[in-house]
Amino acid sequence: VTDSYPYTLIDVASFTKEDVQALFQNFDSISVIFLPILFVIMYIFTAGIDFLEITLLAAIGLIIVSSLGKNLRFGKIWRMMAYCVTLPTVFFMIMGFLKTAVPGALLLHWGVSLIFLYLAVKEIPDTKI
Repeated sequence: VTDSYPYTLIDVASFTKEDVQALFQNFDSISVIFLPILFVIMYIFTAGIDFLEITLLAAIGLIIVSSLGKNLRFGKIWRMMAYCVTLPTVFFMIMGFLKTAVPGALLLHWGVSLIFLYLAVKEIPDTKI
């Protein structure tokens, strides 16, 4: 069932110019407190997503490390992956500034990061036991 309501029920005509100006002045005073809190929350959320991405890529990196026969702990692989993610991240940041869409961005980002990890692990000398 579709219901329809006339625009007159919204009572938009009761807003005056002074009401709108007062509303925006209230937003200006609230934004001094609200925006820094919003930026901190966004930073924490974004950092958490990045840590999760690096952790998932490091877990995939465990397979790469074991296939190369290297003996590395997860913590070292995680740190290496954090470095390997840097260049693709800078690339996509530049592409974002240029407002250029990159098809398959996630797969490209992860693929380049894993290739960098492979190349880095391959250069680690074997430990003599």
